[in-house]
Amino acid sequence: KTQGQEASVSDYKVQSKQSPPPLPYSLSILQIDASKRFNLSPKMVLDVCQSLYEKHQLITYPRSDSRYLPKEQFAQASKILSVIKSNVPSFATAVDNANPKLKSKAWDDSKVDAHHAIIPTNRAKAIASLTADEAKIYQLIATQYLMQFYGPHKYQEQVAKIDIAGGEFIAKGKSTKDLGWLALTKSENTKTETETETVLPNLSKGESLLCIDSQLLEKQTSPPKHFTDATLLGAMTGIARYVQ
Repeated sequence: KTQGQEASVSDYKVQSKQSPPPLPYSLSILQIDASKRFNLSPKMVLDVCQSLYEKHQLITYPRSDSRYLPKEQFAQASKILSVIKSNVPSFATAVDNANPKLKSKAWDDSKVDAHHAIIPTNRAKAIASLTADEAKIYQLIATQYLMQFYGPHKYQEQVAKIDIAGGEFIAKGKSTKDLGWLALTKSENTKTETETETVLPNLSKGESLLCIDSQLLEKQTSPPKHFTDATLLGAMTGIARYVQ
């Protein structure tokens, strides 16, 4: 019905949006991330954190369920950033590009209980002296802290509504304007949002187009996947979704 038919743009909108940096780590969120990235079990992550905290004194108290920081902690930001640079030489550019005067929403006294989020301390110690797992977890915590001193990820969203043979079809596009904190994830061996962006051409309402191809796909839903350490932890942090 639609293949080879005339099409007409019934609506086209472009919106500027932005996403703030993710908050620093609580223990459960750190365990979820470390499980996804390094396949470390929750217990292994806790053991490594205890070592980084007690033995090396490189991170703050790890058994925390808070993702926020007290406002008075902000005064230490410049010192902690310079220590991260000295401890992890490969982070030099990331630290140099950070703005220590930038205050993310992480600094909020009203959301800090007995313990604040897990962040690096201002203790200097070369990462080369750590075990492989200790180095991975320290760098994960340091990166999440660094993100607080980067601006938001700014992007544009495009939504086009197109009429073809009496049916309405919707196309969506997204283009990054400023990576902001997302720049810190580009060095990892993972696909970033920018690598999978689909950008729509500039369209105008009433513009005529041609539907050159169309497909009808028949699919079946699949049951939820078995829990992994990471997804089980994620479920437990929002357990009300599963249990009354």
